[in-house]
Amino acid sequence: MNGRTDASRWKRWIWLGGVMVAVGLAADVLAARAGDLLGNVVGDFAVTWQPTSIPFLLRNGGIAVLVVGALAWRGMSRGLPRWLAPVEAVGRMSLSHYLGHVLLLFAPLRHWWPDEDWGVDVGVAAALGYIAFALASSAWWFGRGRRRGPLEAWLGRVSGPSR
Repeated sequence: MNGRTDASRWKRWIWLGGVMVAVGLAADVLAARAGDLLGNVVGDFAVTWQPTSIPFLLRNGGIAVLVVGALAWRGMSRGLPRWLAPVEAVGRMSLSHYLGHVLLLFAPLRHWWPDEDWGVDVGVAAALGYIAFALASSAWWFGRGRRRGPLEAWLGRVSGPSR
């Protein structure tokens, strides 16, 4: 089999995600243990939140690749559990939710805390609130018979038909 239904493809993605996570974590350990030797470039190796670093992207992007690969592999072999349907709906609107969280969450927080120094309690409350919003809005959107999220549909229209 080829394409999306090829189990070996998803196994490769799982391995790739694992390597990405390992490289990101190794860079973070290197920065923590050899910070004095690295001097001014230690920031390039440390996993930071703001500004986003390459190890941060490797680690968190690798986790995302691992999750997607594992779910695709599980979905092909045994099907996904029914309780994951709301999460799948959020995933089908990933671009819309990415922009939505920036406009509805990050921009207002940035207004009240311009130095991005809000507390963990504020960050956790905001994240949980947006997760609830994302689950509800995705269920509502796709419950109206739509096949794609609003930005995903717009991008599909402006990019033209696939070949």
